[in-house]
Amino acid sequence: MSSHFVYVSTWWKNLHVLNKLLSARDRIVKGYFWILAVYFEPQHSESRIFLMKICNLQVILDDTYDNYGTYEELQIFTKAIQKWSISCMDMLPEYMKLIYQEILNVYKEAEDLLEKKGNTYRLCYTKQMDERERNHLASSVECYMKQYEVSKEHTHELFSKLIEDNWKVINKESLRPTHIPINFVSVCDILIEVVTILLMPGKK
Repeated sequence: MSSHFVYVSTWWKNLHVLNKLLSARDRIVKGYFWILAVYFEPQHSESRIFLMKICNLQVILDDTYDNYGTYEELQIFTKAIQKWSISCMDMLPEYMKLIYQEILNVYKEAEDLLEKKGNTYRLCYTKQMDERERNHLASSVECYMKQYEVSKEHTHELFSKLIEDNWKVINKESLRPTHIPINFVSVCDILIEVVTILLMPGKK
């Protein structure tokens, strides 16, 4: 599995993202553990690599839409995503060409892989996800604060308590016989563990 991390790290480094996109965050390590929590079996190695690339491109897109791109630039970029064609490169600002080109490259890589396996129908889901117009969505914390007019600290404490309580329920239920496949239960269990470690350090 470490070889997959090296492969994706090399891919990321060769993009020179951190030099060309000053707003970009480096989330290679965190993304690796997220994906490893979902697809940890050896037979899912290709899926892990593809999803790690997608996760890191998603981070770039988030930063571009939320913090870096101007309204006019984002309108152009959104139209390019909707058209999904290399011919749109000329209409993009210089720094966005790198992002757009790599999205097309990774998609083509997935297309070739799925075609080899006879699963090309799955590509439409990825494309539909990227074609959606991006609007800023308030987080659950922000929504709760606004609805109940409480502080961020109070909301964080409440959410931490909810997570802890539900964690106890999950642990209790996992000990009971169930018709749900054990590997699915295991993935959910590991994913929750990773979320706890990455997003709530010190709560273990």
